[in-house]
Amino acid sequence: MATPTSQPQPRPYASRCKTNSTGQEHWHLYVPSAKGWAWIELLDLPRPDEALRDIDPEAYARSCAQAKQLHNQLLDPDYVEPWKEEWCRAAYVLYRQHRNAAKRNDTSYSDWQDALPAGRELYAHQVVDPEQAFLEAEEASQSRRVLAEILLPLTEQQRKYLTLSLGDNMSYADIARMEHPDADQAEINKVADAVRKSVTRAMNRIHKKFGHTRPDLDSLGGV
Repeated sequence: MATPTSQPQPRPYASRCKTNSTGQEHWHLYVPSAKGWAWIELLDLPRPDEALRDIDPEAYARSCAQAKQLHNQLLDPDYVEPWKEEWCRAAYVLYRQHRNAAKRNDTSYSDWQDALPAGRELYAHQVVDPEQAFLEAEEASQSRRVLAEILLPLTEQQRKYLTLSLGDNMSYADIARMEHPDADQAEINKVADAVRKSVTRAMNRIHKKFGHTRPDLDSLGGV
């Protein structure tokens, strides 16, 4: 008699696709659950904005490309970002709500979406919007690239002081006190003046490198 073997544990955020009798694909994702990890069905994967198809072909093409990228990111177990983790947590909660509702209505798993036609719309509105999350992630990524470009020509000390001054909104005296907590006021004033000069030199370097087209220094606020 053969010894039964246990099924290998799926990797976190693994995906799989099941096709029903009509050829419709149903994507599943292995997500964090109340008891560890569980498979859920994804009810509302990203799709292009069909309203753009006829009125703005270029915008529709961009929408298709973005939907495809988001689709791939959601189904890629190696792609794990905070927005995706949040999306998956919300997806699990809502999936369980629909699953429980289907059981109360004595609806089988295979057709519970048909019995609850509002499910897809509710899912789309309650789960974190992947398109919006993607845009926010892209904006944050762009800010990091801009920030890196700004700080590249500076010395390590200049980067530190500029970030504390503009990013954390610390005064030169506060920076001096942070670095020399036991110093007297005369020493604090001396160090604060050195910090001011370092920040000034950093700003001059940035102006020299970027001129009128230099990146927005507000990016430092995200540090």
